[in-house]
Amino acid sequence: MMEITKDTTVGEASPFLKEEHIKELMESDKVAPMAYGKPLVSMTVGEFLECLDENYTMRFFNDPEVPLVVAIGRLKWFKRQMEDVQKVLQINELKLSQEERAAQTGVVFPSFQESVLCDCVEWFNLHSLDAAESVPFSNYLVMKRKKSAEALYDRNLNQIYSQKAKQKGKK
Repeated sequence: MMEITKDTTVGEASPFLKEEHIKELMESDKVAPMAYGKPLVSMTVGEFLECLDENYTMRFFNDPEVPLVVAIGRLKWFKRQMEDVQKVLQINELKLSQEERAAQTGVVFPSFQESVLCDCVEWFNLHSLDAAESVPFSNYLVMKRKKSAEALYDRNLNQIYSQKAKQKGKK
């Protein structure tokens, strides 16, 4: 393996660079995250969904003139943003009840990407999945949080009514 310095370009390193080297550099504290491109929350839904393509991260290594540490720094910045978005989506994901998990048996749900587009069509009164791709991703995140809060509220309220009905029935 060649010695990588701050001046080593992607083009110089690419013949020797393997996935494990990239992982090692990603985990290194020597390379700081560097902002590059649009923040994910400034993208459209379509642009965000493109980022989910498994080959998307290779674009950080397309320019042979860019220093390798810059490419790694940009990739680190991107990965951190993706982790932040994943946390936001997980926080707003309702935990399924035992009955809901049982009801899902044999059901084939749309992929995450398809679900995002379908949610946009429904929430923003659009007429096509193509139109959904131009919705600002930040709008999608706000609506996701709102819809999750409403669903949790409805679930909690139904449990309260159910408990009251049981108590009335015992009297």
